Amino acid sequence: MLYCILVLSGLVLTFRGYTNSTPTLPAGDPPDDKTIRTELGLSPEELVRNVFVAGTCYNITEIVGLGNPEGIGYFENGSYSIGLDRGIILSTGPITHAASPNSTGERSGDFDDKKSDPDLSKLATGPIRDRVGLEFDFIPLDSFVTFRYVFASEEYCEFVGSKYNDVFGFFVRGPGIEGGFTGNAKNVALIPGSQDFVSINNVNHKRNKQYYINNTRE
Repeated sequence: MLYCILVLSGLVLTFRGYTNSTPTLPAGDPPDDKTIRTELGLSPEELVRNVFVAGTCYNITEIVGLGNPEGIGYFENGSYSIGLDRGIILSTGPITHAASPNSTGERSGDFDDKKSDPDLSKLATGPIRDRVGLEFDFIPLDSFVTFRYVFASEEYCEFVGSKYNDVFGFFVRGPGIEGGFTGNAKNVALIPGSQDFVSINNVNHKRNKQYYINNTRE
């Protein structure tokens, strides 16, 4: 059976953020040898086949990147700062800004892309801009699949509770799935034990704070 995955975000990845299982991270800026490293230039196909599902035999087709190419790439050396050593980075600004320290308040960069997205628009409280994402079809080999992700945002903490609500969605559609998004897709990126989607207004220093890691420089 063929399934489709669409990973979409309206966010900027900075130093720290949200993960489904909160890592224990040290305070302050990381040493130079432990800061996250990013790499541009890999195609969406290379990222999905060689990074996202590396080492598996999934039949994957129809790989598409969404958004500015400078916002999609590869990262490594992330264990210290985000709890994941390597993977794909999706950013609403240049991924080169992901390395700490974050010395710019409110915004480190964007692409001024005003294209909307019907699925993210259902999650956000205002207009969508700088959408970024990956989409692909796959045939699973098992009865379940798992994914790990970290959500982070330049909007912490000054825009928490405002209309500037950075959001993240992980949409899956296919046989047996009935959700409220495009093609009956279901958003599987939810706060554990709830139906709350991942955003700065749903995960922060006041709400669901057990999943939040303060990204303010000390």
